[in-house]
This record gives sequence, structure tokens and C-alpha cells, in this order.
Amino acid sequence: SIAIMSNILILGGAGFIGTHLVKRLLSTDNNVTIIDNLKTSNLNFTDDEFVFLYADICSIDETELLRIFENHDVIYNLAGSVGVDNIEKYPTETLLNNITLANKLIPLFEVAQKHVVFSSTSEIYGSSKIPFSETDVAMIPSPPDQRGGYAASKLLTEFMVTSHSFPSTVV
Repeated sequence: SIAIMSNILILGGAGFIGTHLVKRLLSTDNNVTIIDNLKTSNLNFTDDEFVFLYADICSIDETELLRIFENHDVIYNLAGSVGVDNIEKYPTETLLNNITLANKLIPLFEVAQKHVVFSSTSEIYGSSKIPFSETDVAMIPSPPDQRGGYAASKLLTEFMVTSHSFPSTVV
């Protein structure tokens, strides 16, 4: 079969999941660009077969982001506040950061009309039975549970992504 090389953009691509995704995408001869501020991650790659842009997505000019989006076939959105310790220590900042990112990126995804893969979280299922299914009812913890804000922000972003016309996949 003939391999088709894609230009792939990974927002927040230097984290745990992003690192593994980048390695996989590079192994199938894709061109990969990462944008990450390294706030909750670090660049742990042994090769330089990708483009790395050190930046906070919230501070990149929207026109520049659109230009970057237009040069890519697929966008993986892994950007956001992560890490149990971080989420529990800074619950308000976590919620606001994830919502701010969604409010900035989703209208730009709509204009660019590129396929977006959004990384949500199992936290939206609360303490439901395991294993769970993506068709199970979301069970956001009550406000005293600091992780509830994180779960709520990710679920809200899922709704925002799926209510727009750009092609998308939520994982």
C-alpha cells in the first residue's frame, strides 16, 4: 500500500500522551509540529524530526494560529491543565485555563475546518463503574471535590467541539 504523509499539529504535545503520540506519528513518516509552553511537561525526545514551537497558546495571535492551522492536515488538541496534583492545588486556574483555551481555539478550528482530535478525560465519569464506556452517563463530582472543575471543563469543551461544524473526534 502507498503511505500518505500528513502534516500534523499537536497542541500541548510535549506531555506524556503527546510524547507517545509524536513517536507513533513520526514512525509512520508524518510531518509533526508541536506547540507547548512546557508548563506541565518537558521535551523528552531523542530526535529532532519534528518542529517544536515553545509558546503559550493563549498568547499566540489568532491570525498566526490560523496560519499554523492552515499548514496542517490534522490538529490534535492535547493542550490544557493536567496532573492530579496541579488540578487539586489550583482548581480555579485549571477550570479557567481549559475554558479559556476552548474559547480561543474552537472558533479558529471552525474557520480552519481541519480535522481536530480533542483529548478529553475519564474524569468526566466520576467514580462510575470500571470499565466504563464513552456512552455512559457523565458523573461530574460536586464542587467540594476539587477535581470536579477539571472534569466539568473537559466535558464542556467536548460539547463545544461537537456543536461546531469542523470535523472532529473526541477521545
